[in-house]
Amino acid sequence: MKIIIYGAGEIGYSIASYLAAEQNDVSVIDESPERIAYVRETLDVQGLEGRGSFPDVLEKADAARADLLIAVTPVDEFNIMACQVAYSVFNVPTKVAHIRSNHYLDPAWSHIYNPNHIPVDFIISPEREVAQSLLDNFHVPGAMSVIPIHHPCLSVISLYCHEGCPLLKQPFADLGRRFPDLPFRVVCILREGEPIIPGPNDVLYAYDEIYVVLEKNLLSKFLSIFGRENDPLQNVVIIGAGRVGCALTEKIGQAYPTLNVKVIERDQKQALFAAKNLENVVVIQGDALDAQFLRESNVSSADRVICVTNNDETNVLSGLLSKNLKAKHVTALVNKETYPKFLPSLGIDSVINPSTITISHILQRIHQGNIQSLFVLQGGFGSIFEHTITDNSPLVGEKFRLFNVPHQCILGGVIRGKQFLIPKSQEFIQMGDHVILLGLRDSVSIIESLLKGSSL
Repeated sequence: MKIIIYGAGEIGYSIASYLAAEQNDVSVIDESPERIAYVRETLDVQGLEGRGSFPDVLEKADAARADLLIAVTPVDEFNIMACQVAYSVFNVPTKVAHIRSNHYLDPAWSHIYNPNHIPVDFIISPEREVAQSLLDNFHVPGAMSVIPIHHPCLSVISLYCHEGCPLLKQPFADLGRRFPDLPFRVVCILREGEPIIPGPNDVLYAYDEIYVVLEKNLLSKFLSIFGRENDPLQNVVIIGAGRVGCALTEKIGQAYPTLNVKVIERDQKQALFAAKNLENVVVIQGDALDAQFLRESNVSSADRVICVTNNDETNVLSGLLSKNLKAKHVTALVNKETYPKFLPSLGIDSVINPSTITISHILQRIHQGNIQSLFVLQGGFGSIFEHTITDNSPLVGEKFRLFNVPHQCILGGVIRGKQFLIPKSQEFIQMGDHVILLGLRDSVSIIESLLKGSSL
């Protein structure tokens, strides 16, 4: 697939890195010579200096041959204009635009996004998508992250193994026999930043991060045997009243109207804006890097502190200060992909990376013909895939062992009717089976072939 990415910031670079790893033909455009130089040095892509809304620049990127344009600069108007030129001049089939402004995102004006007006096929709004991801995590306070799953009865969560975890050094096969009424499957272990698809004889060690597939109604029971409390939330502190912080506060108010929510914002103008526009919350203007200020703001009584300023370092440091003040659970928004690998060991309970969330939404569109849903995991090392076996699928009657490709992908489980199963490799796939797979980064083509019923 020929893909043009306009914008080489954190999000654009991450998208380019992931799509290039899938063996796509990727061109990256940016006005910054430094960013383009870095792209050329570190990625197997074409880097072009210039503005991606200029026809001559798109022509140099071979837009006439492009299947997809993704415009992710910080300026909405640049992104929209790039989509317009890509459509009007080069007839690019699919155009994706990163839109930040609520004026453009208001549902009242959604009808303008069509070929007769503004030819944007797919809008991505990382701020809103990040806010929704943070809200999803509210349902499972003991988890590092909750992966959005299409099927309403299933959950995929990630957990960090502390030194006191009661399941350490026990083979997974023994855990299955020990908890026969609690079906779950660990589909991946992140150990020192390296992903491992586990087998029945593998064990957990302290500081591992694991990804688990299980039924949603068994989450509390599973977290308890894992040594995690899943107490209800009462007090929430949000550090940062920017687009993400305000969007998250609004979503919390809609979903959890009885929660006590406090917002901390350093900038006086932004704090006044938040206080005026957010309902049923307390907005405090102050520095979240001041331990005394956090103490006076009663951060120690917070069930969850969520740090979502526009600065990674501020989010990490304010999160660590909050944790030191005995806040129960701390989440930090981090754009740099190198940070999340070591933050859990420092005390940050969960990390949200906008790039992986954005990539997930884009890949969902690219692969929607064969994959029901797709979510890129933190750091981009792998993805969760969902697919329902249809009556005309060539997979019907095949054995489940097809899905367990050594060191590449693993079957996480199956919903058959209303029952969650972890089938043996010799059992047969049936029509209507809803399968959950985890695949490592380079296995997307393998999984697509599997779901089409093609041979590898």
